This record gives sequence, structure tokens and C-alpha cells, in this order.
Amino acid sequence: MSSSAKLDTLVEPHKLLRVTSKDGKSNADFELEYVNTKIIGNGSFGVVYQAKVVKGTEESVQGNCERGDEVAIKKVLQDRRFKNRELQIMRIVSHPNIVSLKAYFYSRGDAKAEDVYLNLVLEYVPETVYRASRHFTRLKQTMPMLHIKLYMYQLFRSLAYIHSLGICHRDIKPQNLLVDQTTGVLKLCDFGSAKILVAGEPNVSYICSRYYRAPELIFGATNYTTSIDVWSAGCVMAELMLGQPIFPGDSGIDQLVEIIKVLGTPSREQIRNMNPSYVDHRFPQIRACPFNKVFRSRTPPEAIDLITKLLDYTPSKRLTSSDAMVHPFFDELRKPETRLPNGRELPALFDFSAHELSIRLDLLTRLVPPHAEAPLHATGIDVHNFTPIPEAELRVDRCSTAAWLPRFESVAFKSEVIELPEDFVHYLQEDGMFLPEQDTSHVLGRDTVRVGDSEDSDDLWNNAEQGEDTDTSGPNTKPHFPHVDRLIKDAIDRLKVLRSTDPVDPNSTQPAVFPKLNWSAPRDSTWITPTQSLKCTTPYEIYLLLKSSDFINHDLGYAYDQCVDGPTEDTARPQKVFLVLKQWVSLQSAMEFRIFVRDREIIAYCQRDGNFYPFLQDAELQADIEQRIHEFFEDWVRENFPDPHFVFDIYIAQDLRRTFLVDINPFGPQTDALLFSWEELLSGAPLDSSLRLITSQSEANARGCSAGSASTSILGSNLNSMPREIIEMSQGRTVAEFAEEFWKGMKGEIETDSEDEEEV
Repeated sequence: MSSSAKLDTLVEPHKLLRVTSKDGKSNADFELEYVNTKIIGNGSFGVVYQAKVVKGTEESVQGNCERGDEVAIKKVLQDRRFKNRELQIMRIVSHPNIVSLKAYFYSRGDAKAEDVYLNLVLEYVPETVYRASRHFTRLKQTMPMLHIKLYMYQLFRSLAYIHSLGICHRDIKPQNLLVDQTTGVLKLCDFGSAKILVAGEPNVSYICSRYYRAPELIFGATNYTTSIDVWSAGCVMAELMLGQPIFPGDSGIDQLVEIIKVLGTPSREQIRNMNPSYVDHRFPQIRACPFNKVFRSRTPPEAIDLITKLLDYTPSKRLTSSDAMVHPFFDELRKPETRLPNGRELPALFDFSAHELSIRLDLLTRLVPPHAEAPLHATGIDVHNFTPIPEAELRVDRCSTAAWLPRFESVAFKSEVIELPEDFVHYLQEDGMFLPEQDTSHVLGRDTVRVGDSEDSDDLWNNAEQGEDTDTSGPNTKPHFPHVDRLIKDAIDRLKVLRSTDPVDPNSTQPAVFPKLNWSAPRDSTWITPTQSLKCTTPYEIYLLLKSSDFINHDLGYAYDQCVDGPTEDTARPQKVFLVLKQWVSLQSAMEFRIFVRDREIIAYCQRDGNFYPFLQDAELQADIEQRIHEFFEDWVRENFPDPHFVFDIYIAQDLRRTFLVDINPFGPQTDALLFSWEELLSGAPLDSSLRLITSQSEANARGCSAGSASTSILGSNLNSMPREIIEMSQGRTVAEFAEEFWKGMKGEIETDSEDEEEV
């Protein structure tokens, strides 16, 4: 029995189903109740069925899956060994011409109890461009040109957006274009084949449905670009104009023959651009057939011109999706008087986001027709004085772990990314040290205690005398974030499963992570934890680190300070705040290195930790490390990070066999220059090409004393030191004694003075 047949048996029409689901964007848990109505699609991927939401997120904390919604639920068998790429991408994208992910959940198989299925709860759109086209074919008509313009424009708009994110759809075809024929709105769906393309990383060539496969895929290319989507879009447009596929074929060879019949035999240079391995192969010399003979005689010349520029053998010569949007073929859509055949106004075609307009500033005035300027202005976008998302701010955003991790997952430590809800972000920004209520006995490792259980033990942070600035009004309510707790616990559990294959620390079985936000880890607050490190096993420990850290406070309020004249309400913190939980592994700090890149060339590198390691002084080992750094940069980093200037950190396993990407940072003073100074890094003068290390214990001591200076601070040298104000509170006690008393305070065990003693 096929996998799709098995899945068919799982669908029980009209039965009320209840599941714990996660919101498609916030990842917050909520109870979803829905009723299946009918299967609307199936294939090798699984099955899609239409459903109606009976209970959705109006009863939950947050979400976008509401009662009464018609949804499409795509059910696919999940391989436990891998993350689902479609889910990852659907959580990233947000665009009016892309079907939205409302929620997702997992379910067990009926045939095999060990099978796990991923269910994507998607926006439901009733029709496809394929069925709309077949309707006209059955009537022996061609689709009206206005419909073709409308559908293709929205397709190119969706492609321009995903391509700007580095995402290639890889399966553009009429069946994957959903359309509401009443409103004319088109939405791109089925990201099951989509991938964030990484330069230098090979991709499978057997991708994309046959009639819409770009010729470089037929030639077996594995280093293709997003231009394969543009070719597919050209095939879709030609099919809508012809009423049938332009390049039908029963096999890859048949497909190539059909392409050659129209475009002619590719030249040696064109073959080289598609796949150099075939440049010496000889093909029958066939002349191209002019497109005006392929299409009907009354086909608009603008349509033929656009098709010609989309269906080009050379990938780099094809129009980009943004260029296609401003082609004269779509000018009719830019006229305010244009209406749908049913008399309705056109759907919103020009409600661009700042992100979309920032993709191609040179096309801005051609993208936005005059009559669309006022609606955009109402959203805060002035086309004539448009300020794109600042490049400096974009550079900082691109260094966010949530932004770069999808490109480098195969060479980074296993991680889980959680988008934090607004209420939790506000909690992190608030003054005071109230910690969410939960069981902390397993954290403190002593007697059972719950923060807030005792009337006398409010919080260590709130036992101090209240001064004039203390707000004592209102109830003393402990923060409570059960949805964040659950997300963190689930992430730790998932990373625990992965530890059996951890190449760095294969013998460790304790489920543990270390946390960071968009950019920073709370390294400055490790003094507060029992382990004196970033190692966390519970949400409580994570909250404690985040709430105590100035680094985290910087992420939330000052991340863009060097990108603008001064922080404003809009630029003070990132629009989305992510908690990144990285799999905890025992690392040899000596083998962490920081590499500085300018104009996509390594200009300097040094050790990342601030201690002296005698074994690193070995010249042969240094040469091996330098070789690993350059190999890793060439193989994985140089062409894969979008900015030409950046700083990245790596960890080299002690056996020198594996290298891991640890972090990426902006190239500028907001990043610690460690053993360099930003004056020398920015000067442009040639730097010593050798690995810079701390060469003596006295040098390590000297640098440790001066840590904190922008030019000399070293990561690691002060990681476990207490803040100065805590030292001053210690009243001469040793750090160990003070830490012991601190933890007693967290448990409410510190004996407070009696009223009688206070009177004395």
C-alpha cells in the first residue's frame, strides 16, 4: 500500500477532532478542534484535506486560527531524524501572495504506532490555476489575457519576496498556485520542495515537476540558483497562453528535445553556464522557432517579449522576479480603471511592505503606480521619500542567529529557535527580578521549594528595603508563562534525542542547553547559576540568566544604537525576539576562534578565549588550525553569508576533523575585537596573516585586568566574575560564602532580623 493510500485511511470525515496545536508564527500552544470535510489532494508527499475550525485561538493566548475558519490540513510522514524543511520555511515567510501557516501539530499513525505525522494547518483557498486553466480548455477557449496578467504578476511578487530571503520554491506549477476566482487573489503554496539555497552546497537536480524543469536541472546541475523558479514561471505563463504545456515530455531527454524544438540547440557557452560537464557533448543543430509562431497570432507582443526573457538557457540572463513585475506586459494592472471580468476592483497588488520595496530600490517608482501612493502613505511609506530598511540595521539583523542558522544548520551545533511572545519580552525588559512560578527544587539541588510559596520569601530581589522609587501599588503577582515553559521543555527534549549522535560529546546524555537571544548570550550573568556557566536544564535557569544579564538587555533595547542617529521607539529593539537554545556540549575553550572578514576575504583571526594555553604555541598545530579556518571559510562561509563584511566564530574539534560554526557578528565596533583593535581592523592596512594568540600567562593576566575596554576585552576572561555591586554587597565575605548565602536567599532560608533586634 502506498504512503498516500495509508494516509487516506486516517481521514475520518465529519468527526470532531481535538489536538494540542502550535500557532504557526508565535509557536504558542492552543487547543484546536476541527472537523474534516473532504480530501482535496494527495500524492507521494501525503494527503491534504479540507477542515473547519470549531475551536481555535480566540480561546488561547495568541494565534491566527479562529473559530469558523476553513483550513487545509496537509498531513505528511515525519522523519524523526530531520527537521521538516517545509515547516521551517512556512514559519519564516509572511506575504499576501503566499498561503499562510495558521498552526501545526503532530499525530501518531494508525498502521504503525511508531509513525509520526506532521500536520500543517494552512489557509484554505478554493481553486487552483491549473483547474481554472482546464476550465477554459474544456470550453475550447484560452484564458483571458487579464487573468494571465493578474495571476502571473502575483506569482512574480511572491517569488521576488522568497528569493530575497534566499528561498527557492523548486516546484512552481499551476497546481501549486491557489486562486480565489471571485477576488482574483493568487497564493503560492506547497513548500515541500523549497530550500534555502547555499552557495557551494550541492542540491539535488531531480527537483521540480517535469514540464516546468529548467534546462540546467535536466543537464544535472547541482549548483543552480533561484532562476530555476523564473524558468518554471515562464513555463506556467506559456501554458496559460497556449492552453497546454509548452514543453511536454515523458522523460528528461524528451523534455530537453521539446525545449530545443522551441529555443534551438544551446550553444557551448550556454551549456557551460548550465553544466560545464556537458560542454563537449554534441547535440543536433536545430534552429530556434520564433515565439510569435509558437503562440496565436493575436498574442500581445509584450507577452512574447516577457516569455522570451524568462525562458533563456543561461540562468543569469533570465529576468529576476522583480524585473518581471515592472515589465510592460503588466501595465494594464497599473491602471486605476482596470476591473475584473465580474466588475470587481482588482485585488491589492501594490500594498508593498518596506521589505519588498527595499529589495530593488531602482525599481521603486516603476513598481508603485501613482494611484497606489496614497494607500501606501497611510501605512507610513512615502514612495518619493522612501527610506529603505537601513543597511546597517539589516546587517545587524542578518547576524541574528535565527537569520543565519537555516543557511548553516549542517555545520552548526544543534539548536532550537523559539519566537518569544510580546508579553514575555515585556517581562524581560521590566525592572526587578520576579521569576515565573514553577518547581525549582531540581534546579537548586536542595530541599523542595517553589519561588513565592513563602509569605516571607517574595524573592531575594524584593526583600530589600523599599525606597521612594519603589512602586508598591497593585497586587504582587508572579509572572506566569506556561506556553514559554512548554516550548522550552519541548526544545530541550528534542535536543536530548539528538545527543546520541553528537560528534563533539557523544557520551553525554543529560539534556541541557545554553540560551541566547537574537545576538547575545547572557555570559555576564553566569555567576548567578549553580553551575557557574550557561548550562541550563530547565526554563527556570534560562529565565534567571536572561533576567540578570546586561547583554540581554542590550539585545532588547540597544541592538541598533550604532545603526541610527539615536534609538527611537521603532528601532530600539528588533521586531521579533527569538530565544535560541543550543545543544550543550563540553567544549575545549582553547579551540574557539574568531575570524574577521572584509570584502569576503579573511583579514585576521585569533583565539576567542582569554586564557593562555601552552599547547597552542606549537607551530605545527597553529598551521593545522589556520588551514582548517581557511578550508571552512571557503567551503561554507564565503559565498553563503549575504554581507561582504562580517565576523564569525568557529569551534574546531580537538582531533581537528570537524569544524563548527558558533556565531556570526557584525563587522564593526559593536563586536569585540578581542586580540585586535578596531582601529587596525578598519584601517585597511595589511595585517599579520598568522593566527594571533595569547603567548604567555602574564599577557593573559594583563588582558584580564583590562577587560571591558572596547579594544582589549576578551570573551571568557570575566565570564564567571560577579558584578561590582554584588561584590560590594558581600561585606568582606568570599565569593563562595556569598554565593551560598545568595542561594539560601533564593529559597527563603536567610534568617531575617526580628522587630526586637531592629529596635536594638
